[in-house]
Amino acid sequence: MNDILRPSGFSEDVQRRFDIVSYDPRGVARSGSVTCSASVYNQMPYPVMTSQADYDTWVAFDKKLRADCRTLTGPLYDHVDSVNVARDMDAIRAALGEDKLTSYGVSYGTLAQQMYAELFRTGSGPWCWTATWTTA
Repeated sequence: MNDILRPSGFSEDVQRRFDIVSYDPRGVARSGSVTCSASVYNQMPYPVMTSQADYDTWVAFDKKLRADCRTLTGPLYDHVDSVNVARDMDAIRAALGEDKLTSYGVSYGTLAQQMYAELFRTGSGPWCWTATWTTA
């Protein structure tokens, strides 16, 4: 909301061809964020895994971090994920009366777009991604 009046960053041609609509994805900025303890987060293992033991350490850390974040965030935690963000994107598409969603995504927005494309294949229009994520 703070940046609502700033220039869009899109060319005049893009602005003529598309309605520019923005939203605040769940868990980002003003929509409520996930809260975790720094003391738990700072226990993050070394990021390069070279053995089963390293993998097991990461699994244990992930479980501990998830439980910590869930406790501190509360029930919101159960609804802040890419699947729900994709559903929100489809609700925006439907509210605009569009058959297909055309989207430009940056950073986490690219993961939300990929999830949208998986869940709503027939509702996906042209996309512009600045990066991609593997969901494998």
